[in-house]
Formats: sequence, C-alpha cells, structure tokens
Amino acid sequence: MTMNFIGCDIGKKVLDVYYREKIVKFENKKEGIQKLIAHGKKVEKARIILEPTGGYERSLMRECAAHALLVSCVNPFYVRNFARSKRSCKNR
Repeated sequence: MTMNFIGCDIGKKVLDVYYREKIVKFENKKEGIQKLIAHGKKVEKARIILEPTGGYERSLMRECAAHALLVSCVNPFYVRNFARSKRSCKNR
C-alpha cells in the first residue's frame, strides 16, 4: 500500500502545502483549512505531515480528524536531522 504524503508548513497566517513538487498556500483560517481538507480528500491514501508550531497546528489537526483524514505531527528534531542527512548524501 503506497501512502501519498502531503507536507504542510504551518505559519500563523499561512499554510504552505507541498505535494508532488508543487507548493500551494492556504490561509490558516477555517476557510483555508477547509480548502486544504478538500484537496487532501482528492488524494488517494493521503497523509498530511506537519510539525508542531506552538499551537497553530491544532485547528488543522482537529479538522483532519473530523473529516477522517490521516495527519501526523512529527518531531522537528527528526525532520531537521533527516534534511541534514539528505544534504550530506548529495555532497559525497
């Protein structure tokens, strides 16, 4: 089973969403979150991945759960180390 991951960088005002090499911006308000949910539901076997950002992620997580969309809140430490490992592999 292949999972389709949707990356979401959460800011106070904007959600930067990355999927299949495209970046789409949504407002971090109810309307923007609803648009993101609609986008996520169109993707088969989607999982939204985000980092905790001091509470700005909570609305999105609640809405994803309410619409039965899978969401994972990942530890920023692991994300940063993963990115570092990818860069170091490129330089070898």
